[in-house]
Amino acid sequence: MHRRSTAVVVAALAAALTGCVIQPPELAAVTEVWRVDDRLVTAPVEESGTLLAYTTAGPDSLDVVAWDGVAGTELWRAASVPMSNGDIVDLEPMDDGSGRLVVPMLVAEGDGVRWSVRDLATGEEQAWSTASADGTQTTWDLVYYAWSCSPDVPTTSICFSVPDGTETTAEFLRLRPGHGVDALPIPNEGTVFATDLGLYTDQATQTIDLIVDGQIRWSRPWSDAFGHVYEDGAIEPLRSGDLLLVTSGPAWWSSTLQFESVDTVALEASSGAVRWTVEGAFPCAIEDADVVILCALAGARTGAGTTLTGVSIVGVDAATGAERWRVPYSDAGVAIENGAGAWSWFSGSAALVPDASGAPVVLDAADGTPQPIAADAPLPCSQGAEGSVAWTDGGLSIPIEELAEWCSLDGARLTDPELDADVLAVVGIPVGDVRVVAMASGIAAYRIG
Repeated sequence: MHRRSTAVVVAALAAALTGCVIQPPELAAVTEVWRVDDRLVTAPVEESGTLLAYTTAGPDSLDVVAWDGVAGTELWRAASVPMSNGDIVDLEPMDDGSGRLVVPMLVAEGDGVRWSVRDLATGEEQAWSTASADGTQTTWDLVYYAWSCSPDVPTTSICFSVPDGTETTAEFLRLRPGHGVDALPIPNEGTVFATDLGLYTDQATQTIDLIVDGQIRWSRPWSDAFGHVYEDGAIEPLRSGDLLLVTSGPAWWSSTLQFESVDTVALEASSGAVRWTVEGAFPCAIEDADVVILCALAGARTGAGTTLTGVSIVGVDAATGAERWRVPYSDAGVAIENGAGAWSWFSGSAALVPDASGAPVVLDAADGTPQPIAADAPLPCSQGAEGSVAWTDGGLSIPIEELAEWCSLDGARLTDPELDADVLAVVGIPVGDVRVVAMASGIAAYRIG
């Protein structure tokens, strides 16, 4: 027998007595606040109310642009260049030592490149951008790779590698805001590979080392941290509170990857101690919160492409790694991830995914409870690598990051959608009292309520 809740009974009785129809609660209104047209290459980074992103105007154009996140006004724009492999340097605001926020970027210098450090608010280049504290060269033909020198927050320096003249190895250098460029002493330089946040893998010792200011702060045997050890292993770290969430797998040049063998390990940033491990999963999104959202995958990536046979969304306790909730991705969701559909989205605090019937629901990070959204709500259709930017030498390209366009549930593109507040809360970047959505064609900000 079905039992009607007290609230339903009372509402039905009130309607019968008054002859009135009980109206459903009004949905939260969504109002567009501002919009700018610009072809984005990356999703914006927000810091202190300022939005930063790479944009392009053509095959040999790459700009760093800053906007006021609340008003949408352009603050400044500066031409930039990619690294030697076509990747671009992450836009990461940092403190220059005086409390002022600055952002480093690569710019052209003759036939080579150099660092240009800009005031976040004004775009003014700092005089010490091209300085060298120890006589180190400050322009180069190529920059191979750039990463945060340490896990410390806020970031205080960027490390990078350049050719050392031998054509076989690279020299490690450091850009310190407020100082300039200097050499970075690295133990076992010939065998270490940089990842990010000061983490290195040492092929000679099969260890993971945290190196800060040229000194090993701690070292952790790879086999102690991860259940799967690869001959050509690679790690990708993310900062979450006092932890480094480190995901392991075969190196990028490996042609085969079984997703069940991917591990995510939470290492204490201060000591390298293993706090917890989750096998067969990696972070879907990161936010400094009590719960981390992981994606547990089944399937493989081979030379023929990627095929998933199963996915689960998992919420784990950030402090202990204990599983708080698990929601199996539906068959419809797996089809979407295999390219048969058009949408699904993750933010640090929620996930927009299909339920068992293929209808969109929002999973809150705290408990994983699915919240249905309006059946006709516009959904974000990911604009990933489509429209890559090809550079003038013909050999380099930058894939456009995941940016939102709007589609119906069946994947049809919508040109002037009325956005749903629940969807916008997942997809939008919060800046003050607005939510900012980045699209390949530009940026728009909306206010909910």
